[in-house]
Amino acid sequence: MPCSSLRQGLMTVIRWPLYKLLLYGRAQLFGWPEASRIKMMRCFAVCLLAAAGWAAPPEAPRPELTQIKNVYLLPMAQGLDQYLANHLNRRGIYQIVADPALADAVFTEQLGRDFEHRFNELYPSPETLAKEKEEKEKEKDKDEKPADNSAEKTLKDQTVMRSSSFSRGRGNVFLVDVKSRRVVWSFHLRPQNSNPREINQTAEQMVERLDRDLKGK
Repeated sequence: MPCSSLRQGLMTVIRWPLYKLLLYGRAQLFGWPEASRIKMMRCFAVCLLAAAGWAAPPEAPRPELTQIKNVYLLPMAQGLDQYLANHLNRRGIYQIVADPALADAVFTEQLGRDFEHRFNELYPSPETLAKEKEEKEKEKDKDEKPADNSAEKTLKDQTVMRSSSFSRGRGNVFLVDVKSRRVVWSFHLRPQNSNPREINQTAEQMVERLDRDLKGK
């Protein structure tokens, strides 16, 4: 008996002994073996549970995911970010941007100190910007080293940080909101090997899961 509401579901549970007595009595009347009667009762119970599941209302879409429009992907091990970008673009879930300043959220495979350092480089807080401005003014007043050498050193440090921060992938993917700096979605699926086909399949399954979570399925 399909349940279209909580009330009907409770009525089904309450009346279950009546159904059991009715079906079991009819089975005895027709002379069915004990094993067949037990099997019939199990099948009936499964049908009731399935009907209750079908009647359950669908989950609502997650607002923290629906508010995101543009995403930026940080480098990932084995080129997983490239495969993710391809499937995200094909499904039209999010718009992939090459400029991190245009992104609402960032995909990364790691969290921790290295990620925080990289994230602060891409999206410095107002306090960090004010501090950097103050330091530049002090350097200008003291007439220290030329700005070109300082910029070259900063670029070198960033290059070292990129190569060391994203050297290993463990099958984790996180979506971090730029404004709130919160992880709004995550998924774990480690590729079985480094074969490009396997990496592509892993990325496809990750995007499929994101699509389901986005739509509330």
